[in-house]
Amino acid sequence: MPSRNFAVKVTVEGAEVSTPLSLLCTGKAVRPSVSLSSKILRFGECPVYDRRDILLTLKNDSELPLPFNFSKVPNFQAHPNKGVLKAQQSQSCVVSFAPGQMGEMKSLMSLTVAKGMAEYPIRCMGQASAPAKGASKK
Repeated sequence: MPSRNFAVKVTVEGAEVSTPLSLLCTGKAVRPSVSLSSKILRFGECPVYDRRDILLTLKNDSELPLPFNFSKVPNFQAHPNKGVLKAQQSQSCVVSFAPGQMGEMKSLMSLTVAKGMAEYPIRCMGQASAPAKGASKK
């Protein structure tokens, strides 16, 4: 259900108004909806202190602007990590894997839309290998 229209009759009465005033108030309820180009991001192997990037596209499928933000998780980050998607707008975000230690990394990053009205999990996976010779912590 993408949207729903509502209407209600309101009567205003008061000491300053001799006859009640009737008004028809209308509104529209819109459910926030965002499409993601991928819900699973596989970064593959990446040396420690290096970085791998994947482009993730967000599309606002609803009729209103939607604020969004990505949760912070170790070794993975999104840029921009927050913003506003206009109605029917698409935006590309770069999700990066930047490991600080060796091992297999799996995290669940969350995309929160409309201040918590909708939440989309994004599974992030990467394998951190030995750092390249001469690489140092940045």
